Amino acid sequence: MLEFNYQLWSPAQLSEPAALQADLVTTMAETIPAGFSGEHLGSDTAVCVMSRRHPLIAKPRLELADLSRFGHIRITGGGDKDSFVARVLREQGYDYRVQCQTPFFSSALSVLVRSDYLLVTPEHIARNMGQQFETEYRSLPLTTPIHQYWMLWHPRYDQDPAHLWAREHVLGIFRDSIYSVSIT
Repeated sequence: MLEFNYQLWSPAQLSEPAALQADLVTTMAETIPAGFSGEHLGSDTAVCVMSRRHPLIAKPRLELADLSRFGHIRITGGGDKDSFVARVLREQGYDYRVQCQTPFFSSALSVLVRSDYLLVTPEHIARNMGQQFETEYRSLPLTTPIHQYWMLWHPRYDQDPAHLWAREHVLGIFRDSIYSVSIT
């Protein structure tokens, strides 16, 4: 019988594969970390998400000043998705205010659709959010890093038939989520 247990984790947990308490991990990373096996899921860049009732919704292109005028929601679970925005704004003399922090996208979106806050997140997530929530997104007015997504596992599972079956199914789900915004 197959069991799934979703866990919040930190990228720092990837430093010791033998100590990892998960059979399969999906994450943002530059490459497959040492000691892991993995499959590339796709890549994209960060965008700015807002409620469809946000004052900036009519602007087709955002400016740095726009990002500074409104508070931000920060998702603390998983990897670093937005610190580059804070760094660029501060380097250019603008404020960056985190008004809400949460480890979960679902709670971030619940706040986002009821506020004038902004959320910087990977584009594939923003696109999927817009299908379930009253949100839209815009490109960021700054150079954004390219996020690489990986499915990782301990090499002891490389030839395990049950694990291979699970990887194939998870791979299909994630590639369907990312496919339309992949960058090559």
